[in-house]
Amino acid sequence: MLLGIQAEISVIMLDLNMILVMAQGLNLIFGWDLFTCIVLTATGAVFQQLLALLLWFHGLTDISKEHLMHLQWSLFGQ
Repeated sequence: MLLGIQAEISVIMLDLNMILVMAQGLNLIFGWDLFTCIVLTATGAVFQQLLALLLWFHGLTDISKEHLMHLQWSLFGQ
């Protein structure tokens, strides 16, 4: 059980690191406020996975069912 908790914390920290680094990149490139960049990056990360789910549902992409389940799990933090 302890190993599972450590794995979940590791995944959360990795996702947080990805969002913060991308937001800092937007801040440096465009000079926008850092909070705005964080909101845009987090929103983009969620919508990217929702778009993949929508495309798969309508049969417009050839991603596998296993890949889709991975996207759903990463979207909802499970």
